Amino acid sequence: MADTALKHLGFQAGRDVTIVPLRDNRLAALESGAVDAALLGVPENILAVDRGYHEMLFVGDIVNFPQNAIGASAKTIQESPDEVYGMVRAALRALNFVLDPRNREEVINIIVKQWKLADRRIATEMLRQFNRGMARDLKAKPEGMQLMIDLAREDSKVAQPFTIAQVVDYSFLEKARRDLGVNR
Repeated sequence: MADTALKHLGFQAGRDVTIVPLRDNRLAALESGAVDAALLGVPENILAVDRGYHEMLFVGDIVNFPQNAIGASAKTIQESPDEVYGMVRAALRALNFVLDPRNREEVINIIVKQWKLADRRIATEMLRQFNRGMARDLKAKPEGMQLMIDLAREDSKVAQPFTIAQVVDYSFLEKARRDLGVNR
């Protein structure tokens, strides 16, 4: 994601910017001065803005990549398709619940409880951020899916390219949409 963001901003890793791999504590690294910028997730991005940092770019504005996914092995899909379908259906129901404006206060209460927040304002902003980047139909655009596949492949040092069709099965999602009466 860092390379994608840098390219969009006109920078090249190694030439204009040094990438420092940080899996955890990215906000702490930013605050300590160990890095000049960081890709932050929710709620760290909200806390950073509260502390005077500026959002340079929301990566979701330049590429639609999967926020969350349900992964299963080919073996699990073959041996337990009902279980896989149940997970996908539950995720779609949950997404529809979260996106329904009538449930806003209840969703904020869930966020407060789940993240153990004392500040409802942060929970409200987290919901706004979620709405900002989430694929409304649980289906990421093909270019975003291919980007994630390629990044995972490169990160794992796998030379063989994979297509979306080799990795992604939307049949469970399509069935859940039909069963729940959810339009795209």
